[in-house]
Amino acid sequence: MTEELLKGRDYWLSVYKTLINQKIVLEWSARFLNAHADLLGNKGCNDFDLKQIFPEETDRRIFVNAYHLWNGDFDEWQQHPDLSLPDYAIVAFIAYLLRAA
Repeated sequence: MTEELLKGRDYWLSVYKTLINQKIVLEWSARFLNAHADLLGNKGCNDFDLKQIFPEETDRRIFVNAYHLWNGDFDEWQQHPDLSLPDYAIVAFIAYLLRAA
């Protein structure tokens, strides 16, 4: 019985290691984040404090600029730049970045 359990454990460990090295984990994460972004978007628009993720303003600016380029509203956003984003937008953008990785 112990040999069977160890064999089973080794098998699943190899599967786990393979998954980690494959893009499928990124795809699964992106799917989860997209679903979560839809849930967040349907429940309202809550700005998220990006300082929690990016303590440096330069990093926040890079992330927000990249988001608006991806979102297609960069020119409009540049007229009134703001370093805040709604939670659902952040989650959807990170899902896109995972898929692009």
